[in-house]
Amino acid sequence: KAGTYRIYATLVLTEIHANPAEFEAYLDLYAQRNVIEVEKLAEVTVDLNTAAAALPLIDTVRVTYHDHTTGLLNVVWDKSTYVSSKGGEYLLSGSLELGDLVANTNVLEAEIKVVIRKNIVKVTAIADQTTAYGTEFDLVELPEKVEVTFDDTTVDHAGIEWQEDGYKAFVSGPYNLTGKLLYDDAIDNKDSLQATVLLTVLPRPLNVLSIAVMDTLKVKYGVAL
Repeated sequence: KAGTYRIYATLVLTEIHANPAEFEAYLDLYAQRNVIEVEKLAEVTVDLNTAAAALPLIDTVRVTYHDHTTGLLNVVWDKSTYVSSKGGEYLLSGSLELGDLVANTNVLEAEIKVVIRKNIVKVTAIADQTTAYGTEFDLVELPEKVEVTFDDTTVDHAGIEWQEDGYKAFVSGPYNLTGKLLYDDAIDNKDSLQATVLLTVLPRPLNVLSIAVMDTLKVKYGVAL
């Protein structure tokens, strides 16, 4: 069991020595506790351009020792991989500060995920589209993704959920459609930007009603067609 122990020893005296004061020899032993687990920390979400020094990181973490007791240890975070001007996820590690009675033979570290939120500031224009007359909206082939630009100047793609916006399959002509942008939880769309496209339903095709009878053609024997 971890802790501080004092071990006493009996003095072995020769015939020429005495110990009238009954002195005792002793040795203090310090039995260390070994860290076997570090608590899992909830992720932290911050705005773009949040300085590393301003990150809301905790100073202590709870650890479990080999004797199944727990305690708090100070942690020193390594922020060298963190870039405040680039949105995304950063996994930071922190070294544990150990006292004389604590060991960390497995060199365990604290870990925390820091998420810098990105905001969509631009949606790239989509080329005009066409579809055949009579095509139901669910069958219209429209782009599934669109290029977007974020406030950290990076570019990526977002999904699109197109809205019918008055589309009529059997009325030819142009339709200005809008689409809701689909993105993950670490992305904002503060201005509620949307994808847009001009979709044209082509004219109704003309049906063939009759075919004119062709004149008879006579050719001589041996003439190739």
